[in-house]
Amino acid sequence: MLMAMLLPFLCCLSTAAAGKLLVVPMDGSHWLSMKQVLTELSRKGHEIVVVAPDSNILIDSSGTFTMKTYPVPYKQEEIEELLRTFGMSSFSEQPFLTKFLDTWEHFRKSSAIFQASCSSLLYEKELMKFLEESKFDAVFTDPVTPCGQIVALHLSIPTVFFLREHLFQISAGMALLLPSHPQVSVSLLLLLSVLSLAAGGKLLVIPVGGSHWLSMQEVLVELRQKGHEIVIVSPEFNLHVKPSDNFTMKLYQVPVSEEEINRVFQAFLKEAFEGGSFLERFHAVRERLRTLFDLGFIACEELLNNKELIRYLEESNFDALLTDPVVPCGVIVAEHLSLPSVYLLRGIPCGLDFEATQCPNPPSYVPRLFTDHTDHMNFLQRVKNVIFDTSNLFLCDFLYKPYEKLASEFLQRDVTMVDLYRKASVWLLRYDFVLEYPRPLMPNMIAVGGVNCAHKQLSQVGRALVLILILIDFRAPKTVIFYNVDI
Repeated sequence: MLMAMLLPFLCCLSTAAAGKLLVVPMDGSHWLSMKQVLTELSRKGHEIVVVAPDSNILIDSSGTFTMKTYPVPYKQEEIEELLRTFGMSSFSEQPFLTKFLDTWEHFRKSSAIFQASCSSLLYEKELMKFLEESKFDAVFTDPVTPCGQIVALHLSIPTVFFLREHLFQISAGMALLLPSHPQVSVSLLLLLSVLSLAAGGKLLVIPVGGSHWLSMQEVLVELRQKGHEIVIVSPEFNLHVKPSDNFTMKLYQVPVSEEEINRVFQAFLKEAFEGGSFLERFHAVRERLRTLFDLGFIACEELLNNKELIRYLEESNFDALLTDPVVPCGVIVAEHLSLPSVYLLRGIPCGLDFEATQCPNPPSYVPRLFTDHTDHMNFLQRVKNVIFDTSNLFLCDFLYKPYEKLASEFLQRDVTMVDLYRKASVWLLRYDFVLEYPRPLMPNMIAVGGVNCAHKQLSQVGRALVLILILIDFRAPKTVIFYNVDI
């Protein structure tokens, strides 16, 4: 087994004359596995130099290789305490969300130590000069911390990875699909990667009223409990969006009464289930959407023209913006403030979300609105589906052209809605493939179907399954990689 593991080394290091290997290891149990390989390589006559911090747990000098240490701004006791707390947390009985956040906090602290160690190495001029002059043949490293890759890139030499596996990773072209429970924690996964867990982040929220707000509100409450500062910008009349102790509300006036907003929504709900031919239903939907989007446009125009409020947003130094992009006002504000944006949505009319994310949505397989088809269509049904798909052109034109013009005037440059939507950092999709047709997702798209459903306590087995699904590794190897599998 050990000789099979050494095979890639013999491709990098000459077997006729002993090679020279630079090792940038990972401490702890990672080192114990790597050390056996180094011992065997040394026995074969290869020269090995190990570069490690002067404060570590298990990395020690040996007669089989040369040790080069460098000072780091932390002590060995700090590492040992971090490992101890992680071990206690791993086997404790806690609610899923608590355990997940504790694990995330551990990784954050570990990452800070790894970063400090790597920074100390890279800025240790004397040691780096030694590495540059030593003419190594290859770098051997555990890529769970990328310091070895950085050194290899700097020295322009081949890299060999030795690892158990990574946590929290997505391979190229593969989206991470998370389960629908627990609902809030799933949505928080990507938000917490944008906002720092060390100190509360500052989140700007531009919501859409009605049922859209009900889903978003749960996420905001949970974020607030974790110490993040939340500022919501909303028109003074916005269905269901009410002040709360969990966040700061910034209201602005709009020339629309609350009664008019309620009347429009009631009419929309009443007509939503009416039947009729395709043309009748299309016309009815078009008129209902036009009325709703007119209200949204008025509110957005008032916000962007509110110089005092815009100045406040510019000076507040937010870390990210959360919005429902069905009404693109938050999208425009995020572009103006140059903020990373997180979208929480069910969908965007006329398929702009597919176009912006460049996700395939072929009419030959995906049934369109009003067709009443399934995903199993004969030739004539597919032709009908293509014809119905042209209705999106008309919907996009009259729904989003006004916003496009408004955004161009406000940003003082020509933009399209697709251009703005493509700037999204993360798409949180309220989808569940139990109810949706199969479709590919891009790496920054996360399915969070169930975020707006009633809570249900998971069993211990359910919690374990959810954690496994979140941590599952879709990695495809891109270089020489060893998987150290414990059997």
